[in-house]
Amino acid sequence: MSNFFLECTVCLSGGNRQSSVAPASGNRTWHCYYNSAIKCNDRTLLPVDIRIYSPMNDVVHPDLTMGRVIGRAVKPPDGPMLVDAYVITPFPGDPVSPQYDIHLPQSTTAYVWALGTVMTPLEQMPDGKSRCFNLAVSDFVRDSNKLSTLQ
Repeated sequence: MSNFFLECTVCLSGGNRQSSVAPASGNRTWHCYYNSAIKCNDRTLLPVDIRIYSPMNDVVHPDLTMGRVIGRAVKPPDGPMLVDAYVITPFPGDPVSPQYDIHLPQSTTAYVWALGTVMTPLEQMPDGKSRCFNLAVSDFVRDSNKLSTLQ
């Protein structure tokens, strides 16, 4: 058993709605896709591709909308992190207004909950205090079970 959950505040862009047909049932399902990035503790940006179930008549959030995202995730060795969101909660306001940023939370910390298999022994981090290890996790993202290795 393995899981990889992510909760983060991101800036949404490139929103578009796409439909897909389930091969077994022939049912059509609609999803909204967004591009974004997560700021890591070392200030690097990790690209993120977000997908969320979206009814056919649902509204696509405009570019630059800030939102809180909670969902299942996978980080392929190359390419962006893939997130199947349970919920995207946009912060209210007009994203193109100069006043929009004033009402946003100052914390952009991403939280990760992962249950997996420890793959390496503990290693000392460069700060001399922290320790880390590699963790193999998998989750059902983008219609299949995918594996990630986290540190």
